[in-house]
Amino acid sequence: MKKIISIVLSLVLLVSCFAIGTSAATLKTLDLAFVVDTTGSMGDSIDKVKQDMKNYLAELDATGMDYRIAIVDYRDFAEREWCDSYDYPYQVQLNFTNDYDVILSAIDSLTLGNGGDWEETIYSALVDGLDELSWREKAGKAAIVMGDAPALDPEPFTGYTREDVVEKMKTGKIAVDGEEKAVRATTVSDTERTPITLFTIATYPDPETVECFEALATETGGKSYTVENSDEITDAIVEIIEEIPDTVEPGEEDDDDDLGLFGWFIDFIAIIIYIVTFQWLF
Repeated sequence: MKKIISIVLSLVLLVSCFAIGTSAATLKTLDLAFVVDTTGSMGDSIDKVKQDMKNYLAELDATGMDYRIAIVDYRDFAEREWCDSYDYPYQVQLNFTNDYDVILSAIDSLTLGNGGDWEETIYSALVDGLDELSWREKAGKAAIVMGDAPALDPEPFTGYTREDVVEKMKTGKIAVDGEEKAVRATTVSDTERTPITLFTIATYPDPETVECFEALATETGGKSYTVENSDEITDAIVEIIEEIPDTVEPGEEDDDDDLGLFGWFIDFIAIIIYIVTFQWLF
């Protein structure tokens, strides 16, 4: 009878050990891009956005996570009516770095342009802007998009649509004239690129803006937040801080945890020894 009990208990331990050994990895390495609307209509929110980006950075720094930050801003095509010559569809203000002072300086340097009409070039920022960044292969990848207006859809000059953006975030490729366009990121090949999860903050509760931002987030596995005023941006940032570790897909480095696998192996050997020893004693 004791032998039967020992075998049953050992099997339970083995199953538990296997479950622990194959559980989802904790996100330890993160590449995070801020994608920020810097058109004139953001005048009431930009200072708060910049301050909250700094607060987020401080919180992230305190976690001890291996992180890097990049900053991309967007406006509109300068060639479009009502736009100014200093407008642009997107601009990489900072490529990935973990230099705290450099990141703070880049945040402070963000300035406002015009942007012309209501809709803006969010898609260019996400497709082409994120494409220029040096994403690490072995890192979780995410972007926080903040703005107060919806995207141009389809976007003039590029033809980008929301479907293109979602496909890009999921696979690292977009469709151009019926063909697959390979990513231009300097450190990540098409076959190695992991998904980029989008978190969005609509800084103005316009229904069209909210719908656009919600779709981008939910269709890439992230979450969307809408704020009524600039003071609520802080709460949205805090929630995103809490969500990222559980939402963003770990890179290969986090997923292939050698120590965890070794620990599982040691537990397995211990169980085998337990079975043999218990049966020998009884």
